[in-house]
Amino acid sequence: MKNFIPASFQAYDYSRLLVWLAFILALAVVAYSSLAGESLL
Repeated sequence: MKNFIPASFQAYDYSRLLVWLAFILALAVVAYSSLAGESLL
């Protein structure tokens, strides 16, 4: 039990970090396409 709790907590932190990374990446893509105009599409 002592080994299971830190492992699950670490996995939760990792998944939350991935969610934040994906959100920031999507925001950067939207901002870049907005700044570049319609040249990307």
